[in-house]
Amino acid sequence: MDTTDAMMGTVNHIIKKHFGRDADEIGRIRNITNHSVYFFTVAGDCYFLKLYKSKEWPEEGKIPFVYQRLSRNNIPCAEMIAYSREEELYPNGYLIERKVQGKAADKIRLDREQETGLYVNLAELVSSVHGIRIQNFGYIGNGTTGED
Repeated sequence: MDTTDAMMGTVNHIIKKHFGRDADEIGRIRNITNHSVYFFTVAGDCYFLKLYKSKEWPEEGKIPFVYQRLSRNNIPCAEMIAYSREEELYPNGYLIERKVQGKAADKIRLDREQETGLYVNLAELVSSVHGIRIQNFGYIGNGTTGED
């Protein structure tokens, strides 16, 4: 079995573990530098599975912490379905997210006014994310904050 077949076996195992069945469709997204990313569908719903290439990055606890803080602050984001750093078959860890509905930004054609509106909305969204305060700069870790 080559590396591609072994990885697809891992992907199938993780999907079946969390959804109780095989995916209807699976494909790999190419040209991702930091992780291996797959899209898949189960019962008509679309998801992404991100397999981390490093055990050290993203740091332990960061992903659940970020999702929890986004949710607590009513900031829209993809729904986290599963996250693990404990999977024997893939010990570097993985994340499953539900696909966000809509068009990819690079596929949208906007006129000047629409483009300006998009940047205003993006600025507001980024501002709300940056409004979340944590201790330390840069390193999030498992989310040690001064708020709790």
